[in-house]
Amino acid sequence: MNDLTLFSVIDNEKYEKFVIPFIFFPLITNDHVRVEIRIKNCSKFLVKNANALALLDMYFPKRYVILPLEGEYVDILPCGSTARFYLTPHLKSYWTKITDIDIMHIQSHIVREFDELERLSPESTYFALKRNQSDKLSGTMCVKTDLFYSEEWKEHLASYMKDITTQDKWSKKLPPFDAPHYYYDEFVNYDLVIPVHGLPVKLENVDVRPIQGIHMSPNRPAYKTLANPHFPDWEITPEKKTRIEEIMSYRMFKALAQFMDDEILSLFKMI
Repeated sequence: MNDLTLFSVIDNEKYEKFVIPFIFFPLITNDHVRVEIRIKNCSKFLVKNANALALLDMYFPKRYVILPLEGEYVDILPCGSTARFYLTPHLKSYWTKITDIDIMHIQSHIVREFDELERLSPESTYFALKRNQSDKLSGTMCVKTDLFYSEEWKEHLASYMKDITTQDKWSKKLPPFDAPHYYYDEFVNYDLVIPVHGLPVKLENVDVRPIQGIHMSPNRPAYKTLANPHFPDWEITPEKKTRIEEIMSYRMFKALAQFMDDEILSLFKMI
């Protein structure tokens, strides 16, 4: 079995409450996974969450890193949800899953799922979804680290960023930056990936963008509502509910929860 880095980036303090459980859940359920998170207010976060991080260090030594959100292109595209697409992870694993910070990875054997995708499509350098009728690529995706972050990709990235700077696209809010960041980030992902690696593969009856947990987005209801049944929810199944409740009953989680933000604990109660 190969190994995997879960990679996420945040620049908004309101999403910092997800960081501790985002690290805990995949590491307690998987042996071949590591976690890397880039945070805008990194120093402040480390001080504020010192007790929780001390427990994580004891539970999972050297299996996660929290680093500052910085790099040569951060001033050009400062949004964290977009930065995850142009930053290169510090941790080097066979797979890198670029993912939202509010996904709780509670599924076991998540690496095995990507190894199976590789078996089905060995020529693919990444697995993601192209949005229907739009030049957008899903924000959650998994890549073969060495092959994806190639010299060709780096050269294309540099050219893309130069074009944004030359035309002053960010400041003038030219497309795709005329849309809210939770829309334009997937346009940027498409622009960076498709010219180098081509369109994502489609596999019949196979999920090429597995969430592998519960997507606890504060912008979505936990469950479908009668008023808006087609609006995305947290994708909670009876199996996922049972699994996360089991994990949250562990003594290790209860010890860690003492140092978690009250807001994230309230979200867990919604499951």
